[in-house]
Amino acid sequence: MTLTPEAKQAFITYHNAIEKELGDGGELHDVRDVASKTADNAARLAALLQWFEDLQDTIEGEYFERASRIAAWHLNESRRFLGELALPQDLADAVRLDTWIANYCRQKGT
Repeated sequence: MTLTPEAKQAFITYHNAIEKELGDGGELHDVRDVASKTADNAARLAALLQWFEDLQDTIEGEYFERASRIAAWHLNESRRFLGELALPQDLADAVRLDTWIANYCRQKGT
């Protein structure tokens, strides 16, 4: 299966966003091995979604967008799970609180 131009652009954008966070200090640095495969996995998932829903031999942008949201959720879960395994409980709790506070502030614009 091939990507339509719209899907290819969505793939590139998603891939680049992940790559940007893989380096030292990036949010995905600690899960590089998982994160580096996420864009490819999203493309595979998009192919399955496209095939089972529409039986086409090209992947449309909307299917890649759906697949990338699913892949991003799994990537964040991997990050959360692997991060919690690596930390002692008191530090894991502090990280979880820090994440909650940061998300709350982003949502509230503070």
